[in-house]
Amino acid sequence: MTTLTITLGTVAVIWASQTFGLYQGNAGNYYNSRAAALKETLAIEDIWLYNATTSTCSTQGGTSNACLNVTIRNTGTIEVKIVAIYVKGATKTYISPSSLPVTITVGAAQTFMIRYATPTGWPWGAYYIQVATARGNQVSIYWSYP
Repeated sequence: MTTLTITLGTVAVIWASQTFGLYQGNAGNYYNSRAAALKETLAIEDIWLYNATTSTCSTQGGTSNACLNVTIRNTGTIEVKIVAIYVKGATKTYISPSSLPVTITVGAAQTFMIRYATPTGWPWGAYYIQVATARGNQVSIYWSYP
C-alpha cells in the first residue's frame, strides 16, 4: 500500500509540474507577444482618392473605379507587418503592392494603391479606413471627400 501511494504521488507531482510548466511557458509567450505589439505604432499619413484615368484603375465591367492611395508610416520601435486594409469594412483589390502582407521598417512609409469600385460617378461621402497588423494592432481613420 505504501509503494502504491508513493508511486501515485510521484505520478501526480510529475503531471502537475509538466502541466504548470506548459501554462507558464504559454503565458510567457503571450506576454512577450503583447509587449512587442505595444512597440508597434502606425500613422495613416496621407489619403488620396482620385478618379481613375490610368489603366490601373480604369473603368471595368460597367462600374466606375476610383483609386484610393493610403500612406502608412511606421512610427514605432519595431518593424510592422501590414496584413489587411479595410475600406468601409471590406477588403478591396490592391494594385500596388499587389498583395499583402507588407513589412514596413522603422521610420519608413508605404503607399498602398487600392481600387475602389463605385456604382456611378465620383465616390462622394465618408470613408472609414482600417489598417491591421500581424500582431493584432489596428489603426483607423474617418476620411471624407470634400
